[in-house]
Amino acid sequence: LTLLQQAGWRVQDRRLVNAQGSRFEFEILIQGPTFERIALPYVQALERIGMSVRVRSVDPAQYQTRIDAFDYDMTVDSLGQSL
Repeated sequence: LTLLQQAGWRVQDRRLVNAQGSRFEFEILIQGPTFERIALPYVQALERIGMSVRVRSVDPAQYQTRIDAFDYDMTVDSLGQSL
């Protein structure tokens, strides 16, 4: 929150807004309900400081299309690893 305040954002009426009064909003793109258990607690934490965050769950084909086109604000992903 301190870094956001240094960047010009402030909490006003329980909303994080910039100097023009626009609310801090963004979307988390996920591929199916599997990642909801990760994204939703994060959304709750961000809402406590006044951000407006939406989680959008899309099918794998649409997810890949949007990732390839950089058409997202934030995403949750995993990288499989093995020995």
